[in-house]
Formats: sequence, C-alpha cells, structure tokens
Amino acid sequence: MLLDPASSEDVLYNQIKQWLDDGNASETLLQTSIPQKGLEYSDEPVIKGSYFLSSIDPRVNLDSQLIINGQANKFISGYNTLLSGVNFQKIKYFAPVANHEVKGFYRVESVKIVDMKEMLQSQLAELTKSGKEPQYKGFEKPIRICLKLSEYKPLPRPFVYGLDRNAAVGVALTMEQFKDYCRR
Repeated sequence: MLLDPASSEDVLYNQIKQWLDDGNASETLLQTSIPQKGLEYSDEPVIKGSYFLSSIDPRVNLDSQLIINGQANKFISGYNTLLSGVNFQKIKYFAPVANHEVKGFYRVESVKIVDMKEMLQSQLAELTKSGKEPQYKGFEKPIRICLKLSEYKPLPRPFVYGLDRNAAVGVALTMEQFKDYCRR
C-alpha cells in the first residue's frame, strides 16, 4: 500500500503544529513516547559540560563552608577557570570539591562574569601592610565566573575526586561521567 503524499504531509504538518502550540512540548513528548528497551530517557543534556566540578577559592568565596554544606546561593570560580575551556552556557549543575571529596551538587540557575578587583586589592593591601609576600597568583586575575546556585542535592555516597589540578581549574563532566564517579 502506498501512502498518499498529500495526506502524510497533512499529518506531519498537524503534528509539528501541535508541538509548536504545546508550551511544554519536550516534556509532553517524553511522557507520551513509548520507551525503547535499553535506552535511558532524560531531559538533561548529555553533552560535555552538564556538571561543573571545582574546588573553592577562599579568597573570593568568603564562607567556603556554606558551599560545602549545601547552603550557598552563589559560587565564584578560581582565577584559572576562564582558561579551562569550559563552556559555561552548558553548565546545569555545580559540585564543590573539598579535600578531594564531592558530597553533593547544586542546580545552577545562571552564570555571569564578575570583577573581584576591589575585594582582591583590599586583601593584597592587607598582606602588603603586614609585610607578607603574596603567594596567590589570583590577585593579578580579578575576572571570575559567578554561578547562581539553587537547590542542593547531597549524594547518597560521596566520591573522591583526586585530580588536584582539574579541581583547582574546574572541569566539566557529562551526566554519564558524573554518574560513573558516583557509582565508584
């Protein structure tokens, strides 16, 4: 049996129109589709960059403990994060790394660039005044990434992320890579 091209075009047109009229089309499609065996369905992106893991720079995050304990509403990156090559437009979650351990993750609401020059200059002035030699290279690099954080989800079992350099700079992981660390 041959399909009538005119009628199949009408069906396709009507389907596309229905998707466009549905304000929540992706959610509707996920709920009404027939799952295929062996596939995992998620509305989260699977591209590299869904999860951002980073250690906490205490010079620009004044209460690091709030971030570690899941009580923070923002995170400001370290000074080398801009050079890490992470596409921050793709970041959906942030997982703080403290003492090589990841205990949970935040949902990222928004990302913006901030200038921490005033705060860092004040800290540098205090060091200089006390006669100490500054060891921190971040004084010269005040531009940072600021993540606006929302809900925090503790992991059932924390995992060890032992790559110091990656944690200091920040690393982006796909959802599957992050889940793989959680299973270890």
